[in-house]
Amino acid sequence: MNKINGLIAATYPPLDQSGKLNLAAIGPYAEFLAKNRVNGAFLNGSTGDFTSLSVIERKQIVEEWSRCKPAGFDLMVHVGDTNVDQSIELARHASKLEVDAIASLAPFYYKPAKVGDLVNICKQIAAVTPNIPFYYYHIPQLSGVNFDMVEFLELAAQDIPNLGGIKYSQQDLIQLMRCNNFLNGKYEMLFGVDEILLCALTLGVTCAVGSTYNYLAPLNHRMIEAYKNGTIQEAQALQYQVVQLVSILSKYGFHAASKHVLKYLGIDLGPVRMPMPNLNNREKETLEKELATIRIFELV
Repeated sequence: MNKINGLIAATYPPLDQSGKLNLAAIGPYAEFLAKNRVNGAFLNGSTGDFTSLSVIERKQIVEEWSRCKPAGFDLMVHVGDTNVDQSIELARHASKLEVDAIASLAPFYYKPAKVGDLVNICKQIAAVTPNIPFYYYHIPQLSGVNFDMVEFLELAAQDIPNLGGIKYSQQDLIQLMRCNNFLNGKYEMLFGVDEILLCALTLGVTCAVGSTYNYLAPLNHRMIEAYKNGTIQEAQALQYQVVQLVSILSKYGFHAASKHVLKYLGIDLGPVRMPMPNLNNREKETLEKELATIRIFELV
């Protein structure tokens, strides 16, 4: 199985001002990411607001991204849901398109009680896409499912032949290191905490999936190069810029604020859906002023 490498943007759903899907925005969006040397897109995940999308909308988004996919661009499709049968349906649908990986988090209302139950759920989803790598999406702060991921790998390695690894969106770096070294690094850890990517690089991570790579890819490429070149203070300073940015955006509602940043950069993906709030005009103005203080637009 081919590994996923580099920076992968966790993409936003494109909406028009009435809140309906605006599929026409995906083509320019994909080109924008490719020009910023983003290696791929993670579709319909947490950033993709999958809980506020219908099954039909999730399928339409994957279909359009598959149609607009730039050359050499990886598409990862998240299919997780509270309904496992719907996850299987979404995985089967994605497998008929130009996608490179499938991912799923655990059911997050009625949750699996044991790690073996979680592996069995993932096994059923992965089985319908046997020729496509499957990644478990570990994001316990949102899913409420927080098993030891080494235990997950020990069981999943036996039961899921097309297991590619874990989309690891937790700050537990000790567990990350244990997973990254499991079976001599057989399984890939796609790191999902943008604010500490530099820490993950030191542990051997080679791929990151995150929201800020939609607009901060140039800064992160500079940080990665600084790390590789041994100019650690420069890398640390650039990582701190990411921390500052995330802190500012979070004050306004992270996803609504991020969509505003993308619009400022020329990619209009519309509003967010309830229950997330959108920004009013005053909030947009103060957000832009705060971002100007950290000179973030100069860096991107």
